[in-house]
Amino acid sequence: MGYSGKYGSPQSPGQIRNDDADFRLDAELGKCAAELLGTNRRLVEIHKRNKALLDSIPDIAWFKDVESRYIAVNRPFALACGKNPDDLVGKTDFDLWPKDLAERYRADDRQVMRSGRMTRLEEPLLDSRGRSFWLETIKVPIRDDSGRIVGTVGIARDFSERRRIEAELRRSHDELELRVVERTLELTEANLSLREIESKLRMGLRREMALRRMNEGILAGANYRDVLEIACDAIVETGYRMCWVGLAQDDFTIRPVASRGFDDGYLDTIADRWDVTPEGRSPSGISILTGKPYISRCIYEDSNFTPCSEEAHRRGYRSSATFPLRSGGNGSIGVLHVYCEREECFGPEEIRDLEIFAQQCALALLNAKRLEELRDAHRRLSTCLKEHSRTDAMDDGETDAGNRGGT
Repeated sequence: MGYSGKYGSPQSPGQIRNDDADFRLDAELGKCAAELLGTNRRLVEIHKRNKALLDSIPDIAWFKDVESRYIAVNRPFALACGKNPDDLVGKTDFDLWPKDLAERYRADDRQVMRSGRMTRLEEPLLDSRGRSFWLETIKVPIRDDSGRIVGTVGIARDFSERRRIEAELRRSHDELELRVVERTLELTEANLSLREIESKLRMGLRREMALRRMNEGILAGANYRDVLEIACDAIVETGYRMCWVGLAQDDFTIRPVASRGFDDGYLDTIADRWDVTPEGRSPSGISILTGKPYISRCIYEDSNFTPCSEEAHRRGYRSSATFPLRSGGNGSIGVLHVYCEREECFGPEEIRDLEIFAQQCALALLNAKRLEELRDAHRRLSTCLKEHSRTDAMDDGETDAGNRGGT
């Protein structure tokens, strides 16, 4: 029999058992509270790690659950919404975007979860300041340890500028086709011989076919060198002596990456640059720095061709045209050079046609860069998903171990 109270009054056996049970219950509750506190701290750490991984991605990125509620977003996403990243957790697309866009995003999410495969999409975006963009988006389903799909993860990049360039190229193609027709009529009206008409028509159609092949290669993500070789082939086939494409390097040199025609080692003799050194006063450097074509009517008398004028003249180059490969608002990324065996070559129509080839070459290079950036973003995203799965598995293991210890 036990004792309790101020004077040690005796306790019954039932009271002792109740006190022992209360003591054990308090101990168990304390242990459970400690475990919950530890689990909560680990979840906070997991959230911090996932957020840090998302914020390391320069593009718009997010996690969603199966109900398309946002679990986490990075700063570029929040900036597009005009919100704080933490304020977006638990929100849906209908809370953030216009109804038509929200319905489109939700439909894309359902398709990704239904197929269980990574999907690449082109989606419009209207940001918090009312600006419209086009996003190239990659969405991937998230799976738990059992393989069940529990949500989606996405990354998106603005490619509005590329769409604008493609639209301009389509307009340029239409203009080129119209000029081919107009030239045919002009030649007919001038009563030129049928052979001359056919020759000019073949040249125009050959240019048009080459431009179409380049455009198809660009849209299909072909190797940029193959696309540039198509351009060089077509230009030389229309009667020019030689053609080459060079890329502006970070050390201000210009590296040839594609060429066609009679070269005979000429490219090995040039050392063009695109800075303020004397070598930067070459047609290549001038064209890159100014963003404008440089036409040399007579290479031998052009001081900007020194010291290469002798080498050019020896190979039959009498005039040349140099065109910058423009990259939108970021200046020029290279040059297209065309050489003719006649002086005073390159009339206004020829220059317009060659500028279209230069635009296509620039787009091929920009598209190659965009694809490499997308591959890098996908690698980052894969790393993020692996880290997310690994930390979840670790926490599940720790929770299981805690539960076994409690029993």
